[in-house]
Amino acid sequence: MKTTAFVLALILFFTAGAWAGTEKVLYAFCSQQNCADGAYPYAGVISDKVHNLYGTTAQGGDNFAGVVYELKHTKSGWKESVLYKFTGGADGAAPTGQLVFDTKGNLYGIANGGGAGYGTVYELTPSKGSWTFKVIYTFQGGTDGNPGIGVSGISRGWLVSQVRSGSPPSIVRLPGSGSFSLSVIPEMYSITRKSTPCCVSKS
Repeated sequence: MKTTAFVLALILFFTAGAWAGTEKVLYAFCSQQNCADGAYPYAGVISDKVHNLYGTTAQGGDNFAGVVYELKHTKSGWKESVLYKFTGGADGAAPTGQLVFDTKGNLYGIANGGGAGYGTVYELTPSKGSWTFKVIYTFQGGTDGNPGIGVSGISRGWLVSQVRSGSPPSIVRLPGSGSFSLSVIPEMYSITRKSTPCCVSKS
């Protein structure tokens, strides 16, 4: 399979008054058969407490629907591990946005396709050396809009993202337990954990 080189690079140094960067390629994507390691890493990466890097690719994986990956620094260089491969079905597809950690070390992100055809919000929970994937919301393409650029951060327990197609910003509330539900409030959306499932409603 003929491919283009997909790389993740890091600019390490700069000087006052002008950028004098030195670029180092940490990992070249699509280096495995059929791009099983991912392809097209549009979003940036985030770091955990021990400086491992986490990100997404829009394509690649077993179904070419994108992956969530981790890069660990080893004595021989950076090693990539795929944490989850999207199927393009109910779990989502094309995760082009950046991930975000909560205080417990769980990862959250947005897939732009799959689900009901309009994308999903997903969670990855670490457990004994592996990660458990769960869809916490499936966009319906109605009043909830379509997912946009991905997760932009957590502020006071709210996971903030941006939706497209003229919809207002999207807010996901993390604390609590139980299922997630989405409600529409003035100029924003919220997905909150509740003990019982709820529906989309407008304030």
